[in-house]
Amino acid sequence: MVKYYVLFTVVILICIIYKLIYNNRLKISLSSNDKKVFRVSPGRFTLYILILSLILGFGTSIYDVYKLERQILSVEDYTVENKYLKEEVLNSDVEFVFTEYNLYFGGAYYENDVVIICITDDAPDDLVDYLVTRNRPFEYVKYNYSEILILYQIVVRNSKDMEEIFGVAINEKTNKVVIYTSNMSDVTNVYQRYIDENALEVKESDNLVER
Repeated sequence: MVKYYVLFTVVILICIIYKLIYNNRLKISLSSNDKKVFRVSPGRFTLYILILSLILGFGTSIYDVYKLERQILSVEDYTVENKYLKEEVLNSDVEFVFTEYNLYFGGAYYENDVVIICITDDAPDDLVDYLVTRNRPFEYVKYNYSEILILYQIVVRNSKDMEEIFGVAINEKTNKVVIYTSNMSDVTNVYQRYIDENALEVKESDNLVER
């Protein structure tokens, strides 16, 4: 986002400078009967510059999206281990939902020493009935754990080349990937798509966070 503010500021300065030069040239032309003046008026020049800046801004946005999509295509080059594939899962109910209803499993977390299981909004009734019967607290979330894990892999892989990122984590309670960074604006701009989709959040941090 910062680069767009910089671009806008540069455009304004260029337009102001051009207008000053144009007015000065016009005064000289009128006082000396010299017909040599700029053919492009300040208003038209401003319009041309604005159009050019919009093209540059749009092109930059397209490039950012393309770069992020390239990261998605190469995500298999960097694989993060799914913790629920290990034997030491939180409890048998979590293991059952993860194994039998993987597409609807959104993760699990502790709250007041109680394990709460996350399931997606489109979870089938039999899964809900199972959790109710087992008296197991649960919450609805938007994404399943596999989708969040894929996004986590993308961010972790990309963070190796971004010194301003101090850590990346999965928050199963909020059903999001969390980025800790000292540069909120730049990181937010890179991942704006996922922020808008409510799958990722960026938090300010000046300390190293374990990735």
